[in-house]
Amino acid sequence: MKKIVLLTGGGDLPVEVVRKLIKKKITFYCLIFEKNPVSKMILKKNHKLINFGKIISELLKLKNLGFNHVALVGNLKRPSITDIKPDFNSAKIIPKFVKILLKGGDNNLLNFCINYLNNIGFNVLDLLKYLGSKSNKVNIWSYSSEKILAL
Repeated sequence: MKKIVLLTGGGDLPVEVVRKLIKKKITFYCLIFEKNPVSKMILKKNHKLINFGKIISELLKLKNLGFNHVALVGNLKRPSITDIKPDFNSAKIIPKFVKILLKGGDNNLLNFCINYLNNIGFNVLDLLKYLGSKSNKVNIWSYSSEKILAL
């Protein structure tokens, strides 16, 4: 059975995804980032509020519980550097992350995040597979014309 981690932001898309996952009886867990808006409906589901600097450790914990899929859902406020308090696992990727930040562009950053998630054993999901082609939400990020994702 598929178990999905939703890296959850604000907007209507996370609510739509959660409703579809419930309807399809797919197990999910929401990781919500501090200082970001999120629907009250999402807060009633399995979730944890985390700092950006703790994301890798939280994902690894969930991976040990059998969660091997990730969907990036909703919009996020970019944190200030002082808001990110990296733990040991996140600190290990800071040099690579800074290099990507210096290149600039949200697509470079998104590609880095997706590739890193894949490298640590997660399958980053194409939301169109779960939402169907009728979904017309605009707050989704894409990193190629074939893969539609949101954060």
